[in-house]
Amino acid sequence: MSMSIPEGWTDDMNIELPHGHTQSQVAEFIMSQLDQRIGYDTAIQQLISEFGIDDEDAYLAYDRTQGGIIRALTCQPANKPNKRKDPIAHHSFNVVWEELPKKHLFSQEKKAAGKWHRWYLERKS
Repeated sequence: MSMSIPEGWTDDMNIELPHGHTQSQVAEFIMSQLDQRIGYDTAIQQLISEFGIDDEDAYLAYDRTQGGIIRALTCQPANKPNKRKDPIAHHSFNVVWEELPKKHLFSQEKKAAGKWHRWYLERKS
């Protein structure tokens, strides 16, 4: 069962980047900002300055990076974003997924723990 996208909307979450920059670099930059607890407005301005993108793309990139982190923290591999349509979220998901510990010694399942889980809990409070 597939959902149709309303007219005028898109599921393509790519952003336009100047030559020489990648979606993964943007995700890494934002994850570093989040890890350093840099404030939202400052982070957006740094993102615009560093990558030469407009404010709408900066807001989208920031949102998608956090989206990938949150999806990984669900510990459900099926929540992995589509690499082609949502590359920034895909990258941040993979980074966090690799850092999540196994639920048990011999388990393939993951559990929410570590620095990104702490970051999430701080945001909630």
